[in-house]
This record gives sequence, C-alpha cells and structure tokens, in this order.
Amino acid sequence: MTREFTASKTVRKHPNHTMHPNSLKNLIPYKPGQNGNPKPGNSLTAQLKNALVDNPELAKQFIASTIQGAIKREPTPFRELWDRVDGKLVDKTAILGDIVIEVIYDDRHKAENKDTG
Repeated sequence: MTREFTASKTVRKHPNHTMHPNSLKNLIPYKPGQNGNPKPGNSLTAQLKNALVDNPELAKQFIASTIQGAIKREPTPFRELWDRVDGKLVDKTAILGDIVIEVIYDDRHKAENKDTG
C-alpha cells in the first residue's frame, strides 16, 4: 500500500494556521469508487428499514401516524405521502438539454445621457 501524503514538513493551509506532520500520517486515500462510510448498511435509512422490517407493528404505527399528519395538513407528512402516492412533481424550472442565451448590448441609453450632459 502506498501513501500519497507526505508528512515530512509542517503543512500550511492558512497563513496563521499550521498542521502538525503527524496529522497526515494515518491518512490513507480512498480506493476509486469507495466512499467514506466504512460500515455498509450503517446509514440512517438502512437502520430505519431494518427497524421497520423487524417490527411490523411499529411499521403500521409509522404509516398510520404519517397518514394522520397528512390529514391534519402538516406540511412534511402531507408532502411525503402525496409524493409517494401520486409521484413527485417535475421541477418546472429544470433545464433539460442544451440552452442558448443570446445577449445583446444596447448603447442607446449611454448615447442619450451623453447628449443631455
């Protein structure tokens, strides 16, 4: 394993801040395609899915409380439920494909001010 970091001298990131060379000794670069989470399945989403699969009664309560929140017009449960039932709305401001913008400069205003000044 080769390390791409050098810790032979003090590294300066900011004019008044120095980093000790030992701070870089334990750094090992990620392999291509590797993320920074060393434990797969440790995400909040994975934990929530596992908890709901392991406890079907809790899953039913979770669904019922989301529906109740939507019925009460609470924004977050309403939006989440609507998105899952009807599908998310497409962002109307999204630009799909290439777009060409032509800019035209007009010097008439500048010329009018020159004549009056």
